[in-house]
Amino acid sequence: MSKHDSRLNKYYSNWTKIPINSFVDATIQHGYKIQFHSTPPTTTTPTSIHPLSPDQVPLIDQTIRDLLDKQAIELVSSEEVQQTPGFYSSMFVIPKKDGGIRPVFNLKRLNQYLHAPHFKMDTLREVPLMIHRNDYLVSIDLSDAFLHIHVHPATMVQTASVST
Repeated sequence: MSKHDSRLNKYYSNWTKIPINSFVDATIQHGYKIQFHSTPPTTTTPTSIHPLSPDQVPLIDQTIRDLLDKQAIELVSSEEVQQTPGFYSSMFVIPKKDGGIRPVFNLKRLNQYLHAPHFKMDTLREVPLMIHRNDYLVSIDLSDAFLHIHVHPATMVQTASVST
């Protein structure tokens, strides 16, 4: 498994046993290609977008270690940064209700360059209207769901983050 393989890709042979459309197939095999309407500017000199408070630094360091352990992010050397410019966004952490911490990647500037298709999210008020007798309901833990699909290498350069 290469460093760009996703957890879903690891089980690709199982995915081939069920009908999936070409978009899902390509995403599982190669990663999600971020849809840009224009190319974001890149740089080889990332700087912190906003200063971190001293109490954030150890929390971010731990979060980065955790994300590296989960292979959700990869460390890029300064030599690689100089050779391959990227679009850099800031990262910070916020407390969760359960006492843990949640990493936040501030992609507000990157969002300006994305094609964002319109969609409608159902509300809690609409859910009871969708449930019928003999339906089954499932609760899914999505806490690490974003780790299962990697970003396609062709658009990965636009997703770099800097924490300090």
